[in-house]
Amino acid sequence: MSASLVPFPDVSTKKRDDRSNPDLVVSRQLDELFRLSEEERDRQLGANWFVEVAQFYTLTGLKSAAAPSFRPRVQIPELQTLMLAEATDISETSPKVFLMNKGKRDKEREKAFQEHWRQQQYNLQLFFAELWALFCGTGFLQVGVDPEGRRGKGEIWVNARDAGATFPDPGTLDRDHWVYVGIEDKMYLDEICRMWPDAGVRLRRQAKGYVSARIGTDDSGPGGLSLPEGPMRWGSGSIPQQRVVGDGRMMVRQLFINDYSTEELSKEERARIQEMLGPLTPSPEFKLKFPNGRWVVECEGVVLADGENPFPFKLFPIIPIQSMPRLKSFWVPPPVRYSKSLQELAERMLTGVFENGVRLNNGTWFVDERAGIDVNDFGGLPGEVRIINAGATVPEVKYGQPMPAHFTQMPELLLTKQRMIHGFTPMRAGQPAAGNISQSLYDASVFQSQVLTRMRSKLMAPAVQQLAELVFYTMSRYYTQDQVFPGFGNNEVEMVPWKPMTGGWESAYDVYLDPGSIKPLSASYLRSLVTALLDKGKLPLKFALEALDFPGGEEIAEQQREELELAAMSKQKRPR
Repeated sequence: MSASLVPFPDVSTKKRDDRSNPDLVVSRQLDELFRLSEEERDRQLGANWFVEVAQFYTLTGLKSAAAPSFRPRVQIPELQTLMLAEATDISETSPKVFLMNKGKRDKEREKAFQEHWRQQQYNLQLFFAELWALFCGTGFLQVGVDPEGRRGKGEIWVNARDAGATFPDPGTLDRDHWVYVGIEDKMYLDEICRMWPDAGVRLRRQAKGYVSARIGTDDSGPGGLSLPEGPMRWGSGSIPQQRVVGDGRMMVRQLFINDYSTEELSKEERARIQEMLGPLTPSPEFKLKFPNGRWVVECEGVVLADGENPFPFKLFPIIPIQSMPRLKSFWVPPPVRYSKSLQELAERMLTGVFENGVRLNNGTWFVDERAGIDVNDFGGLPGEVRIINAGATVPEVKYGQPMPAHFTQMPELLLTKQRMIHGFTPMRAGQPAAGNISQSLYDASVFQSQVLTRMRSKLMAPAVQQLAELVFYTMSRYYTQDQVFPGFGNNEVEMVPWKPMTGGWESAYDVYLDPGSIKPLSASYLRSLVTALLDKGKLPLKFALEALDFPGGEEIAEQQREELELAAMSKQKRPR
């Protein structure tokens, strides 16, 4: 597949002059690239998986309104809570990033980067992306630049993306080798015009269902009052002549692609290159049109932007996070699919158990026809007084046979099996095995119970590395003013400065991630390990308190150091 956005052959019998419209040519090419990605995703996950998993997560699937009241559908969000706990354990880390400037560590810029990471809540977005990955197999992070953020100083933001609105290259297995990636976002027309004012004017003219901002049936409302431009005009309360279809938002598509199109060098460029190469080496005649990659933004057949990729080093701002190892496709199987049927079966069985309990508490009355009781007014209520004929059989109630005891335990057995499949064993929940067990064996068993969690942290490590690189290089390019990031710790605020990058930083800086900083460790295991090292004198008090997130740890360690110094000085002054 060609990586260039070249025109497709026009084989249609309608509108043969569309090739004269460059916007439609690019729009058709985007249609094809997005279609190829969507078909590959549907082959691996299913056409309706994203709708199904959204209903599963929000418990808005099948309703029981049409069923009798004694048959309500029992829903057990067991799998949902397991995935929330798993995503929390994986993302509850503090990635340690090292910045190397020509082989030397730049600690000052490193600290500013770490504080910026914390203040922007990047770990929270990692949690959301991991949650997407657990339910859909693959989650995505998007990095962007907001020039108006932080009161005009600029802001590098990171958001978790909707996996169903992300379209990676279907011909590759990982981000390092994909040729393109596309994304879809719904935006209001005014927001589109604000971001791309020149092309937005053309989009406004041809937008379907566009409504005038005026109130009423004519161009002005009562007294000539009119609403300002913005989404408020669609909810003015008056009935305009036309209405916007849907919620008034339009689909904006963005494509990042390695476009290898070339263009001819000018005479001045060729002469300059020839001078550098010398007379014996022929100079090239063509150059790449998009050496850093191409970025295309399109909406409703109108190209809003088309040019160089704004992110450095040919990096695309989309980062995938996968929850399972990939084999033959970019899209991996969602972990919830492995046990979703068990939970649904348990829900059906619990519904039957509840129905049986209601049935047993509503017995059937048997009334002898000779008793002289009118069954139409017989209530069978406690304390009800009825007169029966002499010699007739007293009315009695009969209850149905209850389900066997083992049948009522089946739903819990299914849910227990589900927990075991996802690695949520009793040891992980803090329930030790029967018999005497030492602390070391207990900690080892807890550590071994997190096999799947550790596996997913390994899968997340490349994504965190890519995120750190992309954020740092984007900060280096777009933070052109002095920045100050607050660092909070030990009940104090330290202002950490960020200086703009000087020339040549592209080849000077390297970004490295410590893989050990994102390994999930059990909190109890970490506490016991730190306590043991502290008791043996192998760990300073300051580092122990920091590892345990003890409030005021630095002040406590400083106070202990001063007390030890005073004690040492007093020993030296004692007379012998």
